[in-house]
Amino acid sequence: MSQRERQINAANLLLRELDSLYSGPKPPEGKYQWKWSEDLWSLVPEYRVSDYEAWDPQPVFVYRCKCGVDRRVHEPHCDGLVQAKVKLQKVSVTEAEFKSFKNVWMLCTWIAPPDLDSWVNQMGTDEDYPKNGRYVPVHRGPHCMVLPPTTDPKEYVRLTQYVVKRMREHAETWREEILKSKQKAERLLIPITDSKGNVLRDADPTSNYHKWRDRIKDKLRRFDPAGTVGYTKEIADGGCNDGAAV
Repeated sequence: MSQRERQINAANLLLRELDSLYSGPKPPEGKYQWKWSEDLWSLVPEYRVSDYEAWDPQPVFVYRCKCGVDRRVHEPHCDGLVQAKVKLQKVSVTEAEFKSFKNVWMLCTWIAPPDLDSWVNQMGTDEDYPKNGRYVPVHRGPHCMVLPPTTDPKEYVRLTQYVVKRMREHAETWREEILKSKQKAERLLIPITDSKGNVLRDADPTSNYHKWRDRIKDKLRRFDPAGTVGYTKEIADGGCNDGAAV
């Protein structure tokens, strides 16, 4: 094992510290990993586009004997029937989405496999089903987090420690913002009532909910003569003016 491989393995062990920050399934290798850019591939359907179907490209199908292709329809004695399977092709992420990142270590996050039934319904079989999930680059638009190709392998661990620190800070800030937003939303919620109209929980008295409610009621009074209080006689009588209050 080369020095670079040993150092990147040590760096990936540090990234496992981030697993505790996120809920949900995670692979044994950890939710985050440094992956070599040229090893990252995606399976995408192959489409056939003609001049007449440019607006509606159709996937390319290959036809296979169903025996042993799809475990849900496998039969002990093959009857020779064939089934359609969407043709998939391997596409390098550095040739498709992230062309400016070649021959570098990219910070990647693990994506859980899709629902098996949905995959089979879309692709025709479970032959290429990514049962182990896959790693995709962490990115914001076209920008990714990478270890520059000139980086000394001895710096991998130090740089990873910095990444872990910043991601922890980001996660904490993000959770604080989510909590604040949730609390604000709870304060602005319409009061909860039971079937008899009894208020089980009113909106927070410090929120603007009551002001908004009263403002709406005032507007509605302009079109409800019976409820008009403090407005001009013309409005109360159904007259047409600018609706100014007296």
